[in-house]
Amino acid sequence: MKHLLWQLFAGNVKATLIDENPYRKSKRPSNEIVRAKRIPRGIEARKPPAPRQPEKEIGALKEDHIGKAAQFEHATKAAIKEKRFDDAWRLLQEQQHYWLSHANSRYFTKSQTFELIASINEDMADIQRLEGRHDAALAHLMYAIAAGTKPPQSRTKKLSSYFHRCKFASTYTVERAEIELEMLKKDPIFGVVQEFVASLRNGTAPTGKE
Repeated sequence: MKHLLWQLFAGNVKATLIDENPYRKSKRPSNEIVRAKRIPRGIEARKPPAPRQPEKEIGALKEDHIGKAAQFEHATKAAIKEKRFDDAWRLLQEQQHYWLSHANSRYFTKSQTFELIASINEDMADIQRLEGRHDAALAHLMYAIAAGTKPPQSRTKKLSSYFHRCKFASTYTVERAEIELEMLKKDPIFGVVQEFVASLRNGTAPTGKE
């Protein structure tokens, strides 16, 4: 399990590679968003949560990981609807924890675990889209698509609109992101996706037309 979690979260890079201002300041007026608490200052912002130890079995009974994950999922949707984006982010991390615990207790393979948590990254992409943090939103969406064995069409259809919101240099097209996705599907690593989006932003990524 430790090796699997390392693979899931390995390679993460600093958020500053994607955003000039890594702290979560929304473009919306401050009176429209109810913040749970201040984001602490530091080198990085919104790092993926450190893997927590899965709950141990108690006697013959196992923790109801799926049930608890569902509770956090419903709470997340409510927080997003109410524009409590910090709360929604925290709740998604809790949901991810219980899904990873479920995957561990059922001896999921690496690909099965990726499939399970892919929708969480789609929700994270949605939050960052609402906040106007489009580079970060694209990175999470691309990871969600790459991590899913058969991602739903509703998810893959978002790629074009998420890409164009970033307003990269005209030399880059959504087809370049699609090429990158094909490579990412072989071994989805979030840090690699972040680096790719950062290279689109600073103009160092190849155009794919060579």
